[in-house]
Amino acid sequence: MVAPVRVGDHSRRRFDQLRADLAVALGRDVTAAELFDMLVDIADEERERLVARAAGVRLPLSKREKTKVLSTGTDWGVPTSSDDIDRFLYGKGSARRRRERSRSRRA
Repeated sequence: MVAPVRVGDHSRRRFDQLRADLAVALGRDVTAAELFDMLVDIADEERERLVARAAGVRLPLSKREKTKVLSTGTDWGVPTSSDDIDRFLYGKGSARRRRERSRSRRA
């Protein structure tokens, strides 16, 4: 399926430069379709970075950004386990922890 895509001049120049650099590295011409397929494969492999970029987050974080993120934490004096984090983020603990709790209830 061929689908035309409107691309700005700046992006088009960058795409063409990538294509030229790749052609030099490989010693052969690279079609726009080949490069597009490669870029989609890379984006699929690096999905988290793609989503972060779309959300306006540049990865990896700069040293200043890391310091800012780390400074926002507050120590409440309570130890936190990975299961606590899983329950908070995903609404459930780890499968291992659930099995342990299930066994202790049976005993």
